[in-house]
Amino acid sequence: MSISGIKTAIKTAIEANLTGIPCYTSVPGSPEIPCAFVVPKTGSYLINFPGSKVQVEFDVTLLLAKGDLLENVQDKLDTYLLPTGTGSMKAAIMATACAGNADWVRVTGFDYGGFTFSGVEYLGAKWHVQVMI
Repeated sequence: MSISGIKTAIKTAIEANLTGIPCYTSVPGSPEIPCAFVVPKTGSYLINFPGSKVQVEFDVTLLLAKGDLLENVQDKLDTYLLPTGTGSMKAAIMATACAGNADWVRVTGFDYGGFTFSGVEYLGAKWHVQVMI
């Protein structure tokens, strides 16, 4: 079980289930849109579990548009926010089951709006994913 393996499993699931969305296992320096990326955010060591258990929270960020194109993609972004269906980011992430790299995975919510990278504003969403390893 590894954090690297979980990032790769989520990346693979997104690319297999969301057509036209390349996914990276780290934050791209100059994102080419559309794209998604997976990064660990926080972790908690769980001492009440037998063995060594860690709950890791990941952020999965989807960037769809930048600059003056923001208004054109809001309806498309709404589809990714749905909990189920062929365009659902949550469904794509849950499809992975983290490929043997985790005991369980769950998507707990999302943030919608603008994100700034290298001084450029993008419209997108960020999903919060909890994984037990």
